[in-house]
Amino acid sequence: NNITSLPKGFVLYSERYQYTITKVIGRGANGYVYLATLFSPKHNASCQVALKEWASMDSYDQIEERRVGKECRS
Repeated sequence: NNITSLPKGFVLYSERYQYTITKVIGRGANGYVYLATLFSPKHNASCQVALKEWASMDSYDQIEERRVGKECRS
């Protein structure tokens, strides 16, 4: 598996959120798990989340978010 991790400070955008990679917290057979800061422009709020990345031969665009804390802060 020749997949490399995303660098610290890398920003991912979705329709509603912005995720900034803080650090790698794990690695599995199909990708990495990152600690990231989620920012919601609509609510002007941020919180820490874990992002799980799946990388396969067919696709490299699957990311799953898990909230680390109980709530985002504004």
